[in-house]
Amino acid sequence: LIETILAKPVSAVNSIPGAILVSVLILVMWCCGVHGMMVFMPLTTPITMAAFAANAELFAAGQAPIFHPIFMTQAIALLGGTGNTLALVILCLKKAKSKQLSVFGKASIVPAIFRISEPVIFGAPIMFNPILGIPWIAFYTINMGIIWCCMNFGIMGKAVIAASYNMPMPFFQYWCTLDWRAAPISVVMFIVSGVIRDPF
Repeated sequence: LIETILAKPVSAVNSIPGAILVSVLILVMWCCGVHGMMVFMPLTTPITMAAFAANAELFAAGQAPIFHPIFMTQAIALLGGTGNTLALVILCLKKAKSKQLSVFGKASIVPAIFRISEPVIFGAPIMFNPILGIPWIAFYTINMGIIWCCMNFGIMGKAVIAASYNMPMPFFQYWCTLDWRAAPISVVMFIVSGVIRDPF
């Protein structure tokens, strides 16, 4: 009875509105100086792992995996860690007029490749920075929409494996879905990320 009662609000996270809301709250919390992932991971991780396990069983049985909305929360960190910061780091490295941001780009590029975003969050900084906070949240929402469209309409496979978090793009996307189409789609998302961040 207790598990059933507690599962009702938690299961709402595995819906499109719930996944979007949780992910946006994670990013907003980061902007306000709170580690949003640590706040919400106790809520999202059990649901995400259960969804991966269910799809892995289907895949192993030769059946088609299904789309779980909780997978959209993974879009928060596909391209350079939380907030998809790889494009921002490369823009700082290549285009920044500020010497400080240029040096920051050099120092952050390797962690960003391996999807570690803390140097960007604290170094750019994104935390307490409303200017960089706008594309930080805006691109994630677009990224989430791309993931939903691609998985839901069969443009790429559904997620079946909880791949290592620090595996770089586009290998992470491939191993999650075991679908080669996920790799070029991640490159497209990376380009979109750069276009959105460039004016900021």
